[in-house]
Amino acid sequence: AEDADLTMRLYHIFEARLSSERANLIYHDIDLPIIPVIARMEYTGVRVDTVLLQKLSHDFGEQLVALEADIHAAAGHPLM
Repeated sequence: AEDADLTMRLYHIFEARLSSERANLIYHDIDLPIIPVIARMEYTGVRVDTVLLQKLSHDFGEQLVALEADIHAAAGHPLM
């Protein structure tokens, strides 16, 4: 019961803050509606394309190396 009480207290604090910052639109329009989708994904599982994932990892790694080189060139020296 203590966990539920704390959760409810936090809900009221954060709900008021979300409303005052107009962020409640994201919560109500995006976060809440996606809950059933995520629950269905957890229940049925998802398929991961490991070949594509490996290719993306390789591509992102190459981009990271290039970005680091650009940053070091802009700084005039390595930052590490």
